[in-house]
Amino acid sequence: MRNTATLRTLRTCRLLTHIGVFICVLIPGLTQEPAPAPMPRDAKGLMLLATKTNGLSGPDVQPWHLKASYQLFDQQGNSIGKGTYEEFWVSPAKFKQIIASDTLTETRFGTEKGIMAVGSQTQFALPLPWQLNALRRDLTNPLPSASSLDTQDFAEQPDDGNNGHTRCISVSGPAHSTRKADGTITYSEERRNLGVYCFERETPTLETHTEGAGAKTTFSNPVMLQGRYLPRDLERTVNGQVALSAHLDVIENINPVIDADFTPPPDAIPVTPIKLIRMKGDGPATDAAVQTPNQVNVSGGVAQGLLSNRVSPVYPAVARAARVQGIVILQALIGKDGQVKELSVVSGPPLLQSAAIDAVKQWVYRPYLLNGDPVEVMTTVNVVFTLGEPPAKP
Repeated sequence: MRNTATLRTLRTCRLLTHIGVFICVLIPGLTQEPAPAPMPRDAKGLMLLATKTNGLSGPDVQPWHLKASYQLFDQQGNSIGKGTYEEFWVSPAKFKQIIASDTLTETRFGTEKGIMAVGSQTQFALPLPWQLNALRRDLTNPLPSASSLDTQDFAEQPDDGNNGHTRCISVSGPAHSTRKADGTITYSEERRNLGVYCFERETPTLETHTEGAGAKTTFSNPVMLQGRYLPRDLERTVNGQVALSAHLDVIENINPVIDADFTPPPDAIPVTPIKLIRMKGDGPATDAAVQTPNQVNVSGGVAQGLLSNRVSPVYPAVARAARVQGIVILQALIGKDGQVKELSVVSGPPLLQSAAIDAVKQWVYRPYLLNGDPVEVMTTVNVVFTLGEPPAKP
């Protein structure tokens, strides 16, 4: 009897052990994944968490690759094209974008010197269809940047039509910002509506973004990469009419990074940067593309007004002994940072030219802003050498 009871006890222990192992195999999350962090109760806290857990922007993002198939529609709902958008990203100055459709085939390379492109010649220096700009933004950067949250206001909105399954936050911010010559940014006191963002009730997963211009983006079937949510399916509507639909076909990390894959070919040419501005009319506000050239020509007087640090030339001893004086005219290329990048002599006494170049290459200018962005400047600089009497007439 005692042996029988002992055997039954052993069998029971083994059965319980097997059940425990079986449960752990079926539900690995119970032992391998930590409990999710509690959702913030305040609207700003939720937005801050959402910026860190949606899209693929931020200082901690590792190299990634995605490919999405898309379809575009006109205002009547008719299909006007379809294709694929693919991007390999390492850093803001190192990426490759491939756009392929029936009307557009183009590859763009992000480099330290700007964007280079190969492909459809008619597309160079022109903006992509606005839907493709919206597609990339909605996939990789759908929320305001964390650094901008301090200038914005947030308010929780009623969960209309979702039976309490989502939390919606309205966002408002300055009507415009101005970048000063010293790099600081000031914001207007006027406020404007930046839209409403709706998230899942239990997670910070973005579900919809409604803009004041009548545009709405719906994010569905989320997937995760690097701890961040991305929509497997995306649809953008304007005034209730579908303008873009897209499906995320591939999303993965890049490891290792092969530099040759991000090197523009010899026939690549620069692409003029495009800045999107908000255009207002009788209807909803729309995005319009404004080309900001890489370089502009300005007069010497305008450049003189931007000069913040001037180094006086050293009068050459040989020229002083020979009583040589006059004006050296230089052509100067001033970089976006206000530093003198290139100098060449236009005219002036040969004995004074080297001294003029040595001085001007140390000058520093405030950045020249065009459409709010710094651009390179080509200008002329006059360097006057005088011995205390008017220069001799030529």
